[in-house]
Amino acid sequence: MSTNIANFYTYKTASYVGRANYDYKSKYMAQFLFRYDGSSRFGLNKQWGFFPEGELGWRVSEEGFFKNTKALSFISNFKLRASYGATGDENTSTYQFLSGYSYPASGSNTGQPPGSVFDGVFYNGVQSRGIANPSLTWFTAKMLDAGVDFEAWNGLLGVTFDWFRRDRDGIPGNLLQSLPDVVGAGLPQQNLNSDRTFGFDFALSHRNHIGEFNYELGGTFGYTRTMNRTLVAARAGNSYLNWIQKAQLPTRVTYLLAPTDTITRTLVMGQPASLKTIKPLRTARFT
Repeated sequence: MSTNIANFYTYKTASYVGRANYDYKSKYMAQFLFRYDGSSRFGLNKQWGFFPEGELGWRVSEEGFFKNTKALSFISNFKLRASYGATGDENTSTYQFLSGYSYPASGSNTGQPPGSVFDGVFYNGVQSRGIANPSLTWFTAKMLDAGVDFEAWNGLLGVTFDWFRRDRDGIPGNLLQSLPDVVGAGLPQQNLNSDRTFGFDFALSHRNHIGEFNYELGGTFGYTRTMNRTLVAARAGNSYLNWIQKAQLPTRVTYLLAPTDTITRTLVMGQPASLKTIKPLRTARFT
């Protein structure tokens, strides 16, 4: 058995991937992809995640009714497309599903690490790894995209537009600042938080030639906004600061205030806030 402490942080990943395509005369297009990913960072029952993706495309400009319409003859390409898929992320601390002890124990900026002195020699002690969490697993990002491709006058004008939304769920967080120090144990990460990113991309292009000189110009404009959907936050030191914290929540954001009964507040633009109480997270979940 190796005694090199660096080996305790070694981890492995494995993946199975697949893809299937369908294309009918460059008119109707479909694609299905999947990833089946595994990571030794997680417990045996949480190591694997299945992440599929599907894409559809319809080139309307290849339809007979489109080609036979004289008023649309200046359009060389008009395509509608949409996709939806999920990806996984394993970016968490390693082996949090295991309990045990670390050696040597760590100290602090103001004191020696725990240990004992025998015959005038200091021997470092061991330190608890804290509470284990066998339920920690992949956090996922689900992406929805819808777009259109348009080209007219053989490339003199090209337009591409995409609208997208990404929802991430199970982002790792912990209740470190929500529980008192007297708990006496380190807390693991949990799949607690979630957020949403949405926006659009808009691109213009121009392709032409002057004699034998070919050129192409293009520009892109994008707008993106990210907001928290769920965010674990500790209670403030008094009721006034708690009121301020809840009053300043961004639009459509939910805060979990642990460990006592948790107030979940959801704000929807143009509507009054709704309040409900949910049960606190219990340490029993970790065992």
